[in-house]
Parts: sequence; C-alpha cells; structure tokens
Amino acid sequence: MNFTGPASAVFRHSLTIVGPLLKELVGGDARLLVAAASQRGVSRCYGVEYDGAVYRRAVARVAEQDAAVAERVRVRHGDALQAQAEVAAATAIFMYLVPTGMRAIAPQIIAAMRERGVRVV
Repeated sequence: MNFTGPASAVFRHSLTIVGPLLKELVGGDARLLVAAASQRGVSRCYGVEYDGAVYRRAVARVAEQDAAVAERVRVRHGDALQAQAEVAAATAIFMYLVPTGMRAIAPQIIAAMRERGVRVV
C-alpha cells in the first residue's frame, strides 16, 4: 500500500493548532512533525507509524534535519491504537487513520480532549 499524506490545506491547518507537545498518530513520513518543530518551534514532536517502509522514510527525514530540529522529533514504529502513552502526554494530536482506527481510538482521544483540552485534527 502506498502512503498518501494529508492534503496540503489539512497540513497547513494542522500547524496552526500545535502546542508545545505534538503527537501524531500514524506519523507518516514525519513531514508534519518536522514542520512543527522547525516552523512553529514545537518543543517535542512524537509520531507513531505502523508501516515499516513509511517508518523508515520518517526516520530518514528526521535524520536529514539540523540538530536543533532532529532532537525535538521522535518517531516510533508501532500501532497507533496502542499509543496510550502518546495520547496521555499530548497537548495536540494529529490523526490520519482509517475510519475503523478512528472509532477504536476515539474513547482515549475524547477523554484527553475533555480532561486536558487536547486539540485534535
């Protein structure tokens, strides 16, 4: 399956809501994480990517950045539906999941929004 990132309008809007700690469930190729760290000064950016090939592209993209950006961006290979630690610490969450994935993680996300005011795209 080929990875297709979010539309540019969604990408740009996502950068307007980030806070000091951005979590991206299904981190894709880390474009959003790198942009948040480099253009918006986000202090910590974490991504979770399930697809091994896309994860490797994300790691390579982060490695291409200067040290100030690369040290603030982390991507891990894993299942976004098992990302309780990422959700628990986030101030903003970007999700790019299929509908079944969105439904499965919705209770965690809704709780984070209600309890801590986490912003979600």
